[in-house]
Parts: sequence; structure tokens; C-alpha cells
Amino acid sequence: MTFLQALVIGIIQGLTEFIPISSTAHIKVIPSLLGWKDPGAAFTAVIQWGTLVAALIYFRADIVRITRATLAGLFCGRPFQTPDAKMGWMIALGTVPVVVLGLALKKPIETSLRSLYVISAAAIAFALVLMVAEWVVVWRERTWRKQKDMGELGWWDAIGVGLAQAAALIPGASLSGVTISGGLFLGIRRVAAARF
Repeated sequence: MTFLQALVIGIIQGLTEFIPISSTAHIKVIPSLLGWKDPGAAFTAVIQWGTLVAALIYFRADIVRITRATLAGLFCGRPFQTPDAKMGWMIALGTVPVVVLGLALKKPIETSLRSLYVISAAAIAFALVLMVAEWVVVWRERTWRKQKDMGELGWWDAIGVGLAQAAALIPGASLSGVTISGGLFLGIRRVAAARF
């Protein structure tokens, strides 16, 4: 891979990561359209470190607050004593599905699921899922159904969002898109679903 190719793919990753379209799909499709080789799963994972660092910087105050509360709850023997401590444990619980499924499906994720057919089908399918999730929100708003904010999330919400995030292991599925969709289906407000 040339420096120019790496630069172009890095820019694509940065522009597509935080909106509900798959950055991984674009990292695969655009080089293919340009006649370049597949950058591979390892390269894709490495360039996503920039996204991780950006998210850590943006959410640093929340991360520090939640981490402190979680550790304080552990040390005093009451792990769920504050809303922030409980949120720390819910975030941890929400990561379990993606870790377990990621390890179990490691080989297909790195090989057969990187097919352009799989990526395009996943991108279309998950765009439709996001559209249906938006319809659900409109229906809830029209029927005056309660939607949950961050402080109202429960354990089942954490598991549900975690399972939705696991769908993003399929190249072509957007992590932010499936996370937000899962949250919307669970009755979580858009902003709270995106933050969680």
C-alpha cells in the first residue's frame, strides 16, 4: 500500500466513522472502485485507533467520572451505589456480546465476510433497519410513548444495545447505526442511544 492510498483510506475512515454509515464498507468499496487491493482487516482495525482516540478525548470527562464512580463503588463494597457506577457496569455488560461474538467469528470476519457482496447486502439491510427504527421513534412520539434518557437505562437496555453493537461485526454494518437503531427499538432517545 502506498502512502497516498493509506492517506485516502484514513480520510474515508475519519469522515464515515461517526455517522450511521459503515466506515469499514467504504474502506473496502472505495479502494476496490479505484483498483487498489483490499487493505485487509488488520489495516482496518489499526486505522480505527484514530477514531477510538477521538472518542476517548471527546468523552474524557464522562469516562473519568464513570470510572471513578465504578472503582469507588467496588472499594466500598456497593458497586451500584451511584448512577455513574451503575452506568460503568452497564457499559461493561454491553461490551460482552461484541467481544464474545467477535472472538467466535474472527475467521469469517477477516475472510469471507469481507466480500463486496456481503458488505453491500449488509449496508442495504442495516440502512433499512435504521429507517424502521426511525419510524418506531415517530410512532412513539405520535402516541406519546415515553422514551428513556441516560439516567433511565436499565440492565436489559445495556444487553440489548450490546447485542445490536455485535451486528457491526459484519462488514457493511455501521457501529453507530446499529447502536442507535438498537437503542431506538428499546425506546431510548436518540442522543442517549448514541452516547451509550
